[in-house]
Amino acid sequence: MSLAIQLNVLAPDPDDYEDEGRRAALRAELASINRVLSRKGYPTFDEPTIAIAAPRRAISSFPYSYLHRLRRAYTLHFRELELQPPKGPPLWLRRLGFESNDALRKEEALIEDLSGQMCVHLLTHSDCAGWYVPVELPEIVFDDELPGGGMLGSSYALRRELLSVALPLEIDLQNEQPTDAATALLANHEHQRGHRLGIERLVWFSLWEAVQISVQHGTAIAFR
Repeated sequence: MSLAIQLNVLAPDPDDYEDEGRRAALRAELASINRVLSRKGYPTFDEPTIAIAAPRRAISSFPYSYLHRLRRAYTLHFRELELQPPKGPPLWLRRLGFESNDALRKEEALIEDLSGQMCVHLLTHSDCAGWYVPVELPEIVFDDELPGGGMLGSSYALRRELLSVALPLEIDLQNEQPTDAATALLANHEHQRGHRLGIERLVWFSLWEAVQISVQHGTAIAFR
């Protein structure tokens, strides 16, 4: 099973024979999001219905466990702890009862604690469904009407969080953007596979390109 990060979801897809039915369901989800935003006093947005000319260099699908690696990296940096690749089974295996250790359990407790404070858009969000919208939100929005687990994140907030963890992931920035050299390395999958934090960087770059397109073009990010 893998997480797919989708953008521009209402643009017609000539290769999808169920396109109209799929878009109808997505329009219903987006309408629910705008109703909740309006009810809570936040701005709404109009999802683009034509194709956005914004090529993506990052991969847009990866295992769910990869997202947890980036969440772990963010948490350790937030707590001012050293960031090293995890030693032991990934989180999803440990939840099934596979071997863990005290250090891993401590890390998991830190992630759950920070996520439970409901202040980090990267952490307090479903890992398999839901949306980030191109709207500035001072906090994560919770409402039973929201699709994908009842939580809604902001692309702007997620962008800031990604910037905050870039340097610990050895991603060089200039003017709040990865440098050209850093971008070339991030887009090089062979390089990423050989990097000690390659999984974290792969997910970072995928989310980074998504939030850039979301903010610049006003399109929501869908987790599927």
